Order: sequence, then C-alpha cells, then structure tokens
Amino acid sequence: MMNPVKTICLSVVDGVSYDDKLALIMRHGSAINLFECYEKNSTDKNEIALCEKIFSKANQKKAKDEIEKIRSVGGWMIALGAPEYPKNLSQIDKPPLVLFGKGKWPRNYQKFIGFIGPRKPSQYGMRTAKWIANDL
Repeated sequence: MMNPVKTICLSVVDGVSYDDKLALIMRHGSAINLFECYEKNSTDKNEIALCEKIFSKANQKKAKDEIEKIRSVGGWMIALGAPEYPKNLSQIDKPPLVLFGKGKWPRNYQKFIGFIGPRKPSQYGMRTAKWIANDL
C-alpha cells in the first residue's frame, strides 16, 4: 500500500456513510486514486465536501495514530482496491474497506480463513475463536 494514511482516512472518518465511502472507492478504484483526484480538483462537486472531511488534517492525524497502533502490534492493513486485496472478497455485496490483521499476510493464498470481530472481544469470544482455530 503506497500511502496508508490516505487509505486509513476513509476507514476512520466519522460522518460519512459506508455506502458513500464504497461508492467513492468503486468510482475511483482506491482511496489513493480518490485523493489524487481531489488534490487535482478533478472530483465532481458532490465529492468535494466528502473529500474535505475524509482528508482533513484532523482525520489524517487520526489515521496516523491508528496506523501506529496497528504497526506496534505487528499488524498489517490491506485496502479495497489494492492489488493484494482478495478478489473474491472485493466482489461481495458490502466488502470491508480495509482488512486489518496480525501476523504474516498470505501473499500467494489459494484459500484462507479469517476471524472477524470487535477490537475488544469478550473473553468468551476469544476462547471460542481459539477453540475453532485449533481445530482447523
């Protein structure tokens, strides 16, 4: 991912709906492309207000803080539109805008499984995920 800050800005911004974020990515191909169009003033007038909110200095600071947290635990992130983003996952009805994970990203994957849940899971959720993962 060339510029994770611009990508994570889309993930952490408040006040912009998932559907609006997804529409922007689908129209421009990625958050990076969206940002480049915004910088060149080549987005349409309806997108300018959204882009101003998404790429504001305050939101970029929020994104940098989030990236630091992710990296401090050995995490990674892959954005919708990035070449590494799983093609099959990008084709579901409402794909995640950004995949976050910890450990090694399976670059040459054929099949893999992921566990999706809250950032602060309950003890029950942690035990259950470990129990399922041990049986795989």
